Amino acid sequence: MRITSLHVAYLALTTVGCVELQYAAAPTDRPEVTDASDVAIAMDARDVRDVPDVRDVPDVRDVPDVSVVTDVRDVPDVPDVPRDVPVDMPVGFEPTVVTLQSATASFSQPMYEVTHAIDSNPAGGQGWGIAPPGIGAVSEESAVFEFMSTTPASTNGTRVVITMVNNVAGFRLASFRFALTTAARDQFANGLVSGGNLGLPGIWTTPLTFVSAAATNAVTIAYDAGAFLTSPGMTASTYTITLDVTASQLTGLRLDAIRNPAIPGGGPGNGMGNNPGNFIVSDLQVSVSRRP
Repeated sequence: MRITSLHVAYLALTTVGCVELQYAAAPTDRPEVTDASDVAIAMDARDVRDVPDVRDVPDVRDVPDVSVVTDVRDVPDVPDVPRDVPVDMPVGFEPTVVTLQSATASFSQPMYEVTHAIDSNPAGGQGWGIAPPGIGAVSEESAVFEFMSTTPASTNGTRVVITMVNNVAGFRLASFRFALTTAARDQFANGLVSGGNLGLPGIWTTPLTFVSAAATNAVTIAYDAGAFLTSPGMTASTYTITLDVTASQLTGLRLDAIRNPAIPGGGPGNGMGNNPGNFIVSDLQVSVSRRP
């Protein structure tokens, strides 16, 4: 039998074993799969690296307990403004002491200058007095004081409480009048204790409403036609006068000592002796608040 090359090939196959025959693969866009990690890529699946690691998922124990979340009912409310409080005034505006400065007078008795009425020393025996040199009755005199700070603005007006201390027995101011102003401070109160600038009469026309008047040591106070008149007697006394004004942003106070025939000696004070009508105003204090 003739041995051909085909026979030789056959013999080789049977002797060595089967071998894989390689054929050219058809074109494809899929990457070659070489191991299991490439299966997802071959299937166009999301990269396994994009799957969150279970360690990155928040533990439910880390989620805030709803019990510790602030209840909206526990958040403080913005305080309601009472209906009777003007919107331009601070809520809870309480009586505020007004500092008086630049004490000025038409006349001051030597050693009893008007500055002593605001020196916060009512027990020192001094104050504002108006006895003239020598012997003779006193005249009507006036004093003005600046407010260091303008009182707050208010569409509702201002309540003014004035405290006048008369600590020297037998020298109590018995007939007087108060006035308030909103004028600029350069229009009055230049600090002269005698012959000072009291301001033009027109700046002291702020309307006042009398609210109350009280005095210590059984002294009584009457109010009539804008003026105050106390009962006779030689005792010392402290007066508390409450006034309401429709104005706000007040800048100053005026005190007029006025004569009155109802007072022995004619007033304005109950002092007797060489200078009938003299007085000593030991201290003046002012506070303001929102008019009710």
